Amino acid sequence: MSTSTTTTTAWTVELRFDEDTDHTQALAVLSGPGGRELRGRGQSRRNPVDRPVSRIGEEVAAARALSNLAPRIVQGDYAPGFFVDHFVKDMGIALDEAARMQLALPGLALARQLYVALQAQGHGRDGTQALILALEAMSPGDARD
Repeated sequence: MSTSTTTTTAWTVELRFDEDTDHTQALAVLSGPGGRELRGRGQSRRNPVDRPVSRIGEEVAAARALSNLAPRIVQGDYAPGFFVDHFVKDMGIALDEAARMQLALPGLALARQLYVALQAQGHGRDGTQALILALEAMSPGDARD
């Protein structure tokens, strides 16, 4: 008799839209385990003979943005949507401002330390989803399991 195990992994999808009367642009941000983040963009254009219906433009643009992410996910593509170097800088600014306001942000401080470790490994120009590489370097096993 074989025993099977079930693993559940949660990913979060955030869709952002910018639109005018004739064009809709979508940004899909896919966040997964270990801080991995992938971004895809899509756009739609209204046919000039159709009446404007923003919901339709959003749906088409979102579908295209998510479709653009699929090959990157399958290939383990760490190309930047947002550079690690920029993220570390932004977190530093936030921590400095929090200190000025006498606010403690231990979670942000820890996240910044992990990303600084990623920079030290030479991944500053990779996307923020490359955080998994820093976690793997600190872990005896595969952090993706």
